[in-house]
Amino acid sequence: MEGDQRDRFVYEVKLFLSMSTSLFVLSLIAGMAMAAPTGMVPYVMEPLRRVAELLRGAPPPLQAMLIFLNNALKALLNVLLGPLLGIYPLFFVLLNGFVLGTTISYFIQLGMGHLLLALLPHGAIEIPAMLVSSAMGFRLAAVAIRRLLGAKGLSLRSEVGRSLSVLGRYVIPALALAALVEVYVSGAMLGIHG
Repeated sequence: MEGDQRDRFVYEVKLFLSMSTSLFVLSLIAGMAMAAPTGMVPYVMEPLRRVAELLRGAPPPLQAMLIFLNNALKALLNVLLGPLLGIYPLFFVLLNGFVLGTTISYFIQLGMGHLLLALLPHGAIEIPAMLVSSAMGFRLAAVAIRRLLGAKGLSLRSEVGRSLSVLGRYVIPALALAALVEVYVSGAMLGIHG
């Protein structure tokens, strides 16, 4: 990537990262606020509990691999489906913020807020990585819209390539690290394995 193009790419991703982060935080707050009064906690927590039960029976290396593959696929879909008007990244950010907000509210209501500390080590890596992938998806939606409106000099194919390059160089390795931390550090903090 040449200097001017790289600078523009980074600038635009930062703008969309601000948008992704804002949407995530707003949906997280909505999830926390709506969890108890609406009675939706069981509907959100039950699928999460089933996934946790499936993973609990697997050896830790397999758990880490499955968590990584799940997150890497979602990050890839954020980029590849982003040009379709940003619908997938929007759904991804809003749903994940809402589910996390509901989960936080649930643990606090149960008086187990301390368990949320175990989510911090891997969440501090995973959430920013996923927000970057969403930001790139939103950016690609903007590129696609500009192309549809007749903007010249923008190649959606090359912009997708740039985003995939960033995904492979930065986001995917961060998600691999997050999966290892989730299984071995967060898991140990929760007493899942020792």
